[in-house]
Amino acid sequence: ARKRPALRRAPLPEKEKLADLMEVQLQLQLLDERCAQEQMEIQKRYDRLRRPLFDK
Repeated sequence: ARKRPALRRAPLPEKEKLADLMEVQLQLQLLDERCAQEQMEIQKRYDRLRRPLFDK
């Protein structure tokens, strides 16, 4: 497996680094919330499919 070349960027001022970090954290939080929502929907669907087996 070949390694990808490292991305080289010009050094950013601290405020820009902090803004970039906050943006990435926000994106991760939104992704985490979306994943949690999808997990709940899948669990509900799974529970509905299993319900007839428990009603017997």
